[in-house]
Amino acid sequence: MAEPAAGDSATRNAAPRAPVVAIVDDDPAIRSALSRLARSLGYAPASFAGAEPLLNAADDAGIAVVVTDVQMPGSMDGMKLARAVRDRWPPILIIAVSGHIKPKMGDLPENVTFLSKPDSDN
Repeated sequence: MAEPAAGDSATRNAAPRAPVVAIVDDDPAIRSALSRLARSLGYAPASFAGAEPLLNAADDAGIAVVVTDVQMPGSMDGMKLARAVRDRWPPILIIAVSGHIKPKMGDLPENVTFLSKPDSDN
C-alpha cells in the first residue's frame, strides 16, 4: 500500500506528537504530580524512578525535556544525571529540582535551570 501523499487527508489529520518530558524522581507522589502537570500543559510525560532507567531509555524515547530531582539514591544523583544528559544529548532541556539543597555554581552543567520544590528551605 502506498504512503499518503503530502496534503492527503490522512497526513493533514495526523495529530502532532506532544514533546516528551522525562520526570526523574525517587518519590512516586512527586513523579505522579509532575506527570499530571506535564500532561495538563500538553506534554507527554515519561516517568522514571532513577537516573539509570532514564539513560537506558532516552535514545528511543524522543525526550525534549528532563526534570530531575537533585538528591536520589543510587549511583547517580540528579547533578550527575544532568551532566550525562548534557554530554549525550545536548539539545535536551534540563530542569533540576530539590527541596533540600541548592546547588553551588559549577555543580550543574551550563544551561540547566534549578527550581526549589515548594515548601522547601531554599
